[in-house]
Amino acid sequence: MSVYILIGKKAECQRAQRQRRWLHSCASAHVLTLFACMHSILSLLLLRWANNHLRKKNFPLIESIENDFEDGIRLMQLIAALYDLPIPKHNATPKMRPHKV
Repeated sequence: MSVYILIGKKAECQRAQRQRRWLHSCASAHVLTLFACMHSILSLLLLRWANNHLRKKNFPLIESIENDFEDGIRLMQLIAALYDLPIPKHNATPKMRPHKV
Protein backbone atom coordinates (compact mmCIF):
# COMPACT_ATOMS: atom_id res chain seq x y z
CA MET A 1 0.00 0.00 0.00
CA SER A 2 2.84 2.40 0.71
CA VAL A 3 4.14 1.93 -2.87
CA TYR A 4 0.82 3.12 -4.31
CA ILE A 5 0.86 6.17 -2.06
CA LEU A 6 4.36 7.10 -3.21
CA ILE A 7 3.45 6.65 -6.88
CA GLY A 8 0.31 8.75 -6.37
CA LYS A 9 2.28 11.54 -4.68
CA LYS A 10 4.91 11.51 -7.43
CA ALA A 11 2.24 11.80 -10.13
CA GLU A 12 0.55 14.56 -8.14
CA CYS A 13 3.87 16.42 -7.87
CA GLN A 14 4.48 16.14 -11.60
CA ARG A 15 0.96 17.37 -12.35
CA ALA A 16 1.47 20.35 -10.04
CA GLN A 17 4.77 21.17 -11.75
CA ARG A 18 3.10 21.05 -15.19
CA GLN A 19 0.35 23.36 -13.94
CA ARG A 20 2.89 25.80 -12.53
CA ARG A 21 4.82 25.81 -15.83
CA TRP A 22 1.60 26.40 -17.76
CA LEU A 23 0.57 29.25 -15.45
CA HIS A 24 4.03 30.79 -15.72
CA SER A 25 3.92 30.67 -19.53
CA CYS A 26 0.45 32.24 -19.53
CA ALA A 27 1.57 34.94 -17.12
CA SER A 28 4.60 35.67 -19.31
CA ALA A 29 2.37 36.02 -22.36
CA HIS A 30 0.05 38.37 -20.50
CA VAL A 31 2.97 40.48 -19.30
CA LEU A 32 4.35 40.73 -22.83
CA THR A 33 0.91 41.69 -24.12
CA LEU A 34 0.65 44.32 -21.41
CA PHE A 35 4.06 45.76 -22.31
CA ALA A 36 3.16 45.86 -26.00
CA CYS A 37 -0.08 47.64 -25.14
CA MET A 38 1.74 50.14 -22.91
CA HIS A 39 4.36 50.75 -25.61
CA SER A 40 1.72 51.58 -28.21
CA ILE A 41 -0.14 53.89 -25.80
CA LEU A 42 3.03 55.72 -24.75
CA SER A 43 4.28 56.12 -28.33
CA LEU A 44 0.90 57.55 -29.35
CA LEU A 45 1.00 59.91 -26.36
CA LEU A 46 4.51 61.09 -27.28
CA LEU A 47 3.46 61.50 -30.92
CA ARG A 48 0.50 63.71 -29.98
CA TRP A 49 2.60 65.75 -27.55
CA ALA A 50 5.35 66.35 -30.12
CA ASN A 51 2.89 67.19 -32.90
CA ASN A 52 1.13 69.66 -30.63
CA HIS A 53 4.37 71.60 -30.11
CA LEU A 54 5.44 71.30 -33.76
CA ARG A 55 2.04 72.59 -34.90
CA LYS A 56 2.47 75.76 -32.82
CA LYS A 57 5.63 76.68 -34.76
CA ASN A 58 4.32 75.50 -38.18
CA PHE A 59 6.83 72.67 -38.52
CA PRO A 60 5.83 69.49 -40.41
CA LEU A 61 4.11 66.95 -38.19
CA ILE A 62 5.54 63.59 -37.15
CA GLU A 63 3.87 60.48 -38.55
CA SER A 64 5.90 57.79 -36.80
CA ILE A 65 8.11 58.12 -33.72
CA GLU A 66 10.35 55.22 -34.77
CA ASN A 67 11.02 56.51 -38.30
CA ASP A 68 10.79 60.31 -38.17
CA PHE A 69 13.37 60.82 -35.42
CA GLU A 70 15.84 58.58 -37.25
CA ASP A 71 17.75 61.29 -39.13
CA GLY A 72 17.56 63.95 -36.40
CA ILE A 73 15.85 66.66 -38.47
CA ARG A 74 12.49 66.29 -36.70
CA LEU A 75 14.30 66.16 -33.36
CA MET A 76 16.00 69.50 -34.09
CA GLN A 77 12.64 70.95 -35.12
CA LEU A 78 11.04 69.68 -31.90
CA ILE A 79 13.82 71.20 -29.78
CA ALA A 80 13.46 74.47 -31.68
CA ALA A 81 9.70 74.43 -31.08
CA LEU A 82 10.08 73.65 -27.36
CA TYR A 83 12.82 76.14 -26.48
CA ASP A 84 12.40 78.85 -29.16
CA LEU A 85 15.93 78.25 -30.41
CA PRO A 86 16.95 78.76 -34.03
CA ILE A 87 17.85 75.59 -35.92
CA PRO A 88 21.62 75.55 -36.54
CA LYS A 89 23.21 74.89 -39.91
CA HIS A 90 22.70 71.23 -40.77
CA ASN A 91 22.46 68.76 -43.61
CA ALA A 92 18.78 68.90 -44.63
CA THR A 93 18.75 65.42 -46.19
CA PRO A 94 21.30 63.24 -44.40
CA LYS A 95 22.01 59.96 -46.17
CA MET A 96 25.02 58.50 -44.37
CA ARG A 97 24.96 57.48 -40.73
CA PRO A 98 27.61 60.01 -39.52
CA HIS A 99 25.44 62.85 -40.87
CA LYS A 100 22.46 61.70 -38.89
CA VAL A 101 22.08 62.63 -35.24
